[in-house]
Amino acid sequence: MIRATKKKYVLFFAMILLVNLINLSIAQPPFQEGGTGGLEIEFQKFEYFQINNSFMVNAHVYNNTGYPLTNETVSCIFHAYNRNGTHAIEASMSFDGEIDFYYNIPAEAFTGGKASWIISCNDSAYGGFSGGPAVVNLSGFEPNLAQILGSIFLLVVVSGLIFVINYKYSKTDFESWGDNIISSHKNMGTTMVKGFTYNIFKDLFLWNWALGWVFIFILKDIVYHVSNPEIYGYFILMFNIYSLSGLLVLLFVMGIFISWCRKIIDIISDNNWGLGK
Repeated sequence: MIRATKKKYVLFFAMILLVNLINLSIAQPPFQEGGTGGLEIEFQKFEYFQINNSFMVNAHVYNNTGYPLTNETVSCIFHAYNRNGTHAIEASMSFDGEIDFYYNIPAEAFTGGKASWIISCNDSAYGGFSGGPAVVNLSGFEPNLAQILGSIFLLVVVSGLIFVINYKYSKTDFESWGDNIISSHKNMGTTMVKGFTYNIFKDLFLWNWALGWVFIFILKDIVYHVSNPEIYGYFILMFNIYSLSGLLVLLFVMGIFISWCRKIIDIISDNNWGLGK
């Protein structure tokens, strides 16, 4: 029975490996071909555009015998469409004098989201075209699932830290901790260091703010890869405001610490422990 189970697991993993090998073998090359039986059009593979960033489209045109054609006999037009189907671009492609027909897509051409494009070429007798979908996003790349899952894992870790720190120190007897700092006083430097640590964990405000900043920073990276420019823009605004609030948090924590230091100095003075120690 155990051997049969092991064989099933081996077969299962072998099937997964086979599927991945098949996917690799049929993966699209960096150049793609398209045509209708007349002119053949070869162009660099592009599926993702970065919003507000120009992109150079290049194409080679061949006749049905595989002979490369130039602008002496062929003209090409590049078409692009927005996510709502409106025509974003309709422009003649230039020729570099050797083999490339090209068009530089301007940065403001696409509005974000899904788009589509067509390259159409023709001579006096034949024509050909090719096209496909495209995605206009913030990064200009396909969302990396592994990176997104890694970021989600980090969010879970940070959330766990926030919970553990607050749970642990919410049960701490800070009154005894403070009394121990006073009773163990030997010199002001050591006492102040102990007091700073004591105040950080007593209020937990700085810890929560710092871990919250890390949480939002990681979340910002996820939003960058899966969201649109409008949502990402609002998120960046929120992140910047939160970051600037760190100055207020720092002033607040320092105020508490200074107040505590004055209290400790008064207690030490009243007990004649000496401030020069």
